[in-house]
Amino acid sequence: MALDDKLEQIIFDTGKSSDLSNLGVVLPINLEAFTRYYWQVSVWGDNGEEAVLGLNWFETGHRDAK
Repeated sequence: MALDDKLEQIIFDTGKSSDLSNLGVVLPINLEAFTRYYWQVSVWGDNGEEAVLGLNWFETGHRDAK
């Protein structure tokens, strides 16, 4: 996950791991309010092939203090 669309300002990278689930991963980071985050997913097959999903982004909104 990065703060820019060139993926130069990386704030978190799971790296290549067989422990990750295709159903989702809980990230150990705190997202900031009103911020755009960019992400990209790569997957590897057992035979060494790699597929890379195109660049995606999402934005956070206002967060209530609790």
